[in-house]
Amino acid sequence: LLLDRGDLHQLVANAASAYARAAVGGAIAITGATEPVYRMVDAKRFEMALGMLLMQACLATDEASPSIGVSRLGVVAVVQIADAGPLPEAIALALALPEHMLPAPDDIATLRVAVAREVVAAHGGSLQAFSEGVGYVVNISLPGILAS
Repeated sequence: LLLDRGDLHQLVANAASAYARAAVGGAIAITGATEPVYRMVDAKRFEMALGMLLMQACLATDEASPSIGVSRLGVVAVVQIADAGPLPEAIALALALPEHMLPAPDDIATLRVAVAREVVAAHGGSLQAFSEGVGYVVNISLPGILAS
């Protein structure tokens, strides 16, 4: 990784903009606070991981668009992707794989999510998904927020 001080909010905004065309209505909502959240990050790879997760969320349903945002929980940054549709099978499958294991190369959807999980892990973070009834949330937890 090529780590440098990066603003997670800016990376989220970049990813949302880059993948908006894949979303229903051509937009991905950015939620939460807008103040910078700084952390050491490989901006190119982390933004790619966010994009893979957003792409999977957009492809999973044609009824709603996902939202994405960043929040602080003490010294942990939480990037949250939420959608009103059901949890995409590819996300569930990728998160069920043992750590550092990738799916078969022909399962592109699950591979996207598994690679994103590995990029998050390389940054010292974790990726989890939660679904309660209608909708789901993917949380990326990244410890080590830097002072503004």
